[in-house]
Amino acid sequence: MNFSAAERVYSSGMLGIIAIIQKLISEGYCFQVILPKNGKMAALYQNTNWAHFMAPTNYKYSIGTDRLLCTRNFKDDKDIADLTNEFMDLVLRTMYMPKDVISALEWSIYEICDNVINHADSKLGGYIEANVFLNEKESDLLWLMQGVVFSIH
Repeated sequence: MNFSAAERVYSSGMLGIIAIIQKLISEGYCFQVILPKNGKMAALYQNTNWAHFMAPTNYKYSIGTDRLLCTRNFKDDKDIADLTNEFMDLVLRTMYMPKDVISALEWSIYEICDNVINHADSKLGGYIEANVFLNEKESDLLWLMQGVVFSIH
C-alpha cells in the first residue's frame, strides 16, 4: 500500500482500512506499506500503530503518547479493562470533567467495547483509538469492528 503522497489522513478512514487489511492478513495475505514522504505524516502512521496493523512484520507496535491512545486491538474482557483504564488515564491527565461525566464516560467505553466482543460476532475483535486535541478542547474516540467505524466527537 503506497501512502507516499498522503498529505492528510483521518483516523476514521484509516481504522476502516486496518479492519479490511487485518481480515485479509488473517486469511494469509501479506502487505507492504510505503509511508508518506512527509516526515510528520510518516511518524503519524507509526505512532498511531496504523503502519503496524497494516504490515506487522515491518513496523513496531507503539505504546502511544500523553495525548494519544494509539490504535489497538481488543478481543476479550482483559483487553477491554486494560484499554478502558488507559483511556481514562489519558482523559484524566489531559481534560477536566465533572465526576459524573467521568463515570459515564468510563462506563460507555467499557460497554461499547464489550458490545463489539459479545454482539458483533467479530472474529478479529475490535479496534479503538483515542486522541485528545488540547487546542480545540475536544477529544476524538473511535471504535471499529470488521470495517464498521463508530466515532464520537
